[in-house]
Amino acid sequence: MLCNIDAFPAKKGRFYVAPFLDLKREAGLGGLLATTQLKVTRRWLKRDATQAVSDFYKRAGLNIKLQDELPYALNDLIWGIETLLGASAPLPDGNPGYAVFGSKDPLIDSNVTKQFFPMHTVREGSGHRLESLRAALNLG
Repeated sequence: MLCNIDAFPAKKGRFYVAPFLDLKREAGLGGLLATTQLKVTRRWLKRDATQAVSDFYKRAGLNIKLQDELPYALNDLIWGIETLLGASAPLPDGNPGYAVFGSKDPLIDSNVTKQFFPMHTVREGSGHRLESLRAALNLG
């Protein structure tokens, strides 16, 4: 997306792709993942990290196939899950920037999350994949 920044609706300021304040459904901030699922994923990472990451990618609709190595160090992946299990991000104040959401994102309920980003676009049929949102913005 950075290759064609002038094509974005907001050329200045902050621009967010599928932002979330909390992925946990129980937080009521638009996340669609159950806390229990994040805890299961954390345990699974410690037993079979490749399968855990593959499952997370599948649930997120990313369709990324892992080879034999992880995309990040195992400790970083565990830190990421623990961060997602932690406190919600603070609610945006004023104008946080422009956000683009996919209407079919399996991780984020755009109808809830868009209320925190007054300047936003919800792209019909797009999910969480960067390519899907990029195509929806006609960036190729």
